[in-house]
Amino acid sequence: MHLFDADGHVFETDQAILPYFDLKFYKPDTVSLFPSLDSMPRLYRAPKSTPTTAAEWTDFLAATDIEGTVLYPTAGLAAGKIRDAEWSVQVARAYNAWLHDQFCSRDPRLKGVAILPILDPAAAAAELERTVREFGFMGGMLPANNVAPRPYGDPMFDPIYEAATALDVPLAVHGASQEGLGFDFFTSYSGGHALGHPFSLMIQVTSMISEGIFDRYRQLRVAFLEGGCAWVPFLLDRLDGSFKVSAARESASAGSLFRTRPRRRERPAVEIFQGGQVFIGCELEEDTIPYVVDRIGSQSLVWASDFPHHGTPASILEEVDEFRERPDLNAVAKDATLRENGRRLYRWPSA
Repeated sequence: MHLFDADGHVFETDQAILPYFDLKFYKPDTVSLFPSLDSMPRLYRAPKSTPTTAAEWTDFLAATDIEGTVLYPTAGLAAGKIRDAEWSVQVARAYNAWLHDQFCSRDPRLKGVAILPILDPAAAAAELERTVREFGFMGGMLPANNVAPRPYGDPMFDPIYEAATALDVPLAVHGASQEGLGFDFFTSYSGGHALGHPFSLMIQVTSMISEGIFDRYRQLRVAFLEGGCAWVPFLLDRLDGSFKVSAARESASAGSLFRTRPRRRERPAVEIFQGGQVFIGCELEEDTIPYVVDRIGSQSLVWASDFPHHGTPASILEEVDEFRERPDLNAVAKDATLRENGRRLYRWPSA
């Protein structure tokens, strides 16, 4: 098998998850377990009204010869918009139990990533440990756009990073809602979607690099998914350019954006992206992939089927075939993107 899916999805519904929910926390007049994913429901095709099944995924894997997939939510991508910390803990626990019971326990090729209640980092760390140890989950999801009071470089999230490092599992900063990012004036979904995912990823990776997360947690692996990879060269130039200005101006007093990062890195952003801790989900048709590979190497890009959000087995395999025929990438980069990098990101067990 020559394909590994680093980012598949499920369609979940309240009705499917409620049997796993601690009903003492549930109120009959609750509108939904999750907030709406975006503010433009009329302009966006609604998710399936029935949940995806493990059988659908098993059939898809067989039709595409994919070795395995790591499953992310759909409605649950909006988990970062939940403002009640206790509610977010209960929703995360219920969704994670549902995902394990209905998918991961039914086919060893289906692995889960936990929804984490980020407003309570200690509870999020505990939930990550529970799902990894009890359910065999491959990591935890951090919604790129959320209502947390700080970005992911803030020390408030250290319990999550400590747990992920101790468990040797990755965290995935996953694009989702674009609401509140400055694109709310768009009247078409495509405008916000085009900009919202990559910009929300850039905000979080900038925070994590500038606040020294990858220096303090040298074994931590983080994937940035659902925003393509075209933003990477742009951000690297901007970050390392800003670092040079900051370093030149910095004095003994605090105040530099990059003050917490050790000085041993000459080009911090580039070195971190090249160092094996950062993984990027790419779209196979992106013209910028060769530039990204030239800047950070071929060890960081991962492929996502995004099934069942769009495409059929035939159309997805067509995209893969076209990618394999690209003359602007060598075979090593293609194989790494389609299989090996994803397996390394999640420490996928060998056959």
